[in-house]
Formats: sequence, C-alpha cells, structure tokens
Amino acid sequence: RKEYDLLLLFARNPGTRQIVIPKEVRKMFGFQPGDSVLLLADKGQGIAIQPFEFAEEFWNQVQMQREKKR
Repeated sequence: RKEYDLLLLFARNPGTRQIVIPKEVRKMFGFQPGDSVLLLADKGQGIAIQPFEFAEEFWNQVQMQREKKR
C-alpha cells in the first residue's frame, strides 16, 4: 500500500462514501446533511473539509501556479 503526504478526496455521492460531521460543526460552518465536500489531508498540517464548490477555486489556483512554472 502506497503512503501519501497529501491527499485530496472528493465525496460527491454521500450515499457511497460518508463522513459524519457533528451537527454543531455543520451548523457552525453551514454544511447541510448530504452536502458534497472536498477533504484535504496533509500529514504535516492535518485534515480540512471544504464545501465542494471550493474545488473549482482550488483547481483554478493550481492551474495558475502550473502556468507560472512554465
């Protein structure tokens, strides 16, 4: 099994892959039951859960960084 330092996981279909987020935390951050999320996991920095809409902005930033390197 391969180890990773950084994982990006997309949970688009909550019926097949579920993450249980406590009600108080969902309320604090505006998540609704069944929302799709982006899970960012980094060994050094921990785990972040973002609304799936964050993915579009995230990938735009990745593309901009890739273009700068060219």
